[in-house]
Amino acid sequence: MKDDVGGALCAYLERHFAGAAIEVARLEEDEGRRCTVSADDARYRLIVLDEAFSGPGCADADARLEAFQVAQVMRDVAGFPVVVTRDGCIFDDV
Repeated sequence: MKDDVGGALCAYLERHFAGAAIEVARLEEDEGRRCTVSADDARYRLIVLDEAFSGPGCADADARLEAFQVAQVMRDVAGFPVVVTRDGCIFDDV
């Protein structure tokens, strides 16, 4: 399932940030993925925890990212990393 989530995450970011440079890597703790999106003069940071896609109703990672409006949240809080958990998006100021 982890590989499916990674593929869905890349496809989601490519769709919502067309033409942007997108980097996706596993977190060192192997708890999720760290993403960087560089588009125009903006840089967006995203952390997607594996817990966001575990449990009932989480089989479709793309639908979950859409439901949480991850791309819009990233744009709205540009400059702050967005963290996707099982409950939605939270912000990290580090």
